Amino acid sequence: MIIVSLLYVVLWTPAYLHILLLNISTVFKVGDVAFYVVTVVGFVYNCVNPFIYGTNLDPVNRVLLRLIPCTRSTQRADMS
Repeated sequence: MIIVSLLYVVLWTPAYLHILLLNISTVFKVGDVAFYVVTVVGFVYNCVNPFIYGTNLDPVNRVLLRLIPCTRSTQRADMS
């Protein structure tokens, strides 16, 4: 959970700071490119999050491994 929380803070902070600065200051003018960059960086968290859970949590890891077909068990069944 520390990894998930830390990654959330690191990847979403730029977007929240950008929105905060836009709302506070009328002088802060950054182009649309900056908005899209900080938003994409934030959405990277959404893409990485399932992989963190899949590799670090044993129950999730076991379920994912059961979803992958194992070729060794089918070979053993064919040999007997």
